[in-house]
Amino acid sequence: MPGDNRDVPDELTPREKARLRARDRKRATRMVVDNAGVKRTALALAARRAVPPAKDVETT
Repeated sequence: MPGDNRDVPDELTPREKARLRARDRKRATRMVVDNAGVKRTALALAARRAVPPAKDVETT
């Protein structure tokens, strides 16, 4: 539609904003190759996000 600026983040509905946030969270991390320390930290954070939290199991 002409004049429709739905791609502007300020004008998105709350539902569309939530969808975009969820999509961005699911995206893979970008590799940082310039700085070895930053790359290592980014990989560690990505690995931590990928592992589901351990479930507490009651033993009786």
